[in-house]
Amino acid sequence: MRRTPPLTTLAAIVSVFVVLADSGMVHAHRLDVQCFVRPGRRVQVEGWFDNGATPRAAQVRVFRADGELLKEGKLDANGVFIFTFTEVEPLRVVVDAGGGHKKEVTIQAVELEGSAPAAEELDSEPLADHRGPFPLVGVLAGLGILLAVAGIFAWRTRTPRRNLL
Repeated sequence: MRRTPPLTTLAAIVSVFVVLADSGMVHAHRLDVQCFVRPGRRVQVEGWFDNGATPRAAQVRVFRADGELLKEGKLDANGVFIFTFTEVEPLRVVVDAGGGHKKEVTIQAVELEGSAPAAEELDSEPLADHRGPFPLVGVLAGLGILLAVAGIFAWRTRTPRRNLL
């Protein structure tokens, strides 16, 4: 005779599946930042989250090597902030998207040396590849959790063996 699992066990299993299904709505994401030296002694700062979202209006601050603030502004709708520089010197770019999402990038002076003056206007189209890596660890962790829940369910619903002797 097969035993049916108690209602509390079924409720616990359904609860685990509901939590796992709903957890897709909450994403931990990392802020990525990349800087590009452009013509006209300009630097294009790009920011994005590893899930592909754009940190619109994230605060950008550019500091000289001595800590003096050179420029500040916000990322636009494309996640781009463009600033100009006059002196070739090391720069520190800090992008703060709030909520603990902060990234710092250093631009070496040698990177700025190649920027020649230019008359054309720059657009704010992103230059970096904003796609994050495939979340292999997350997928494997999810499969592990599902296998664990299935194992617990199988263990709880097993048929007890009878002693045949």
